[in-house]
Amino acid sequence: MTLCGWPVYKSIFGGLNKIDLGVDEGKFDKGAVMGDLFSDLKDFTAPSLFIFFGFILVLVSLGLIPSVLKESQKVNRKLIAVLGSFFILFGVLLFAIPSQTKNTQHETQNQNLAWKNSRECEFPDNHTVGQTIYRKNASGEKVHGQFGCGTKEFEAKAGYVEYRNIRIPELNNLFLRVHYSKHSESSVPIEIFFDKEKEQRIAIYLENQSDWNKFAVKDSINLGGIKSGSHTLIFKTKGQEYGVADLDKFELFK
Repeated sequence: MTLCGWPVYKSIFGGLNKIDLGVDEGKFDKGAVMGDLFSDLKDFTAPSLFIFFGFILVLVSLGLIPSVLKESQKVNRKLIAVLGSFFILFGVLLFAIPSQTKNTQHETQNQNLAWKNSRECEFPDNHTVGQTIYRKNASGEKVHGQFGCGTKEFEAKAGYVEYRNIRIPELNNLFLRVHYSKHSESSVPIEIFFDKEKEQRIAIYLENQSDWNKFAVKDSINLGGIKSGSHTLIFKTKGQEYGVADLDKFELFK
């Protein structure tokens, strides 16, 4: 930011940090400027004072301010030098710690803005229906397939599949994207749960692709809010002849 064409800086012993004056496109907001300066100086004044007094003590210990110590007090010069060095070091640390904290906060915010978690469905942590099946057009060429039917006569079979240890930040709206194939009627939903919840988050109907090797995406499924932590995502079905779907991959995102 600039004021009247001149950049304004805060500095201490050669360290430069630009102060935001709240000036935008030629508009000068006095309240914003004073608020920013006051907030900035609170972080700036204390470490500056520690460094300043530290240098004074070092100069005294070196005898560069001779009027301060008498000859009889020269034995204390080493102690004063140590104390001065401590003040300088402590002041420098006070400058550094807030910067690291702010950088960490910005990194966390950026990570949250871009947060996404994806997983291949052929690697569940637990399941009671479905199995790993090869599909040449699938991601990784495998699926958790024919989810919702038995293995002998392809009869309907109720059950679930679980994916555990999914780290999720606290969100007001968590969205799900499911990659799948389907060669059966779109008459039986997949119910979606988290953890040990008794109520389903949502029930979704997947469109018949008329081919187990033709994959589609069910996108932007709103699962509602969730607390930060490690969670288990569960797909449940009442079962369907030939299966409700081949589950290829899912993505959770904000």
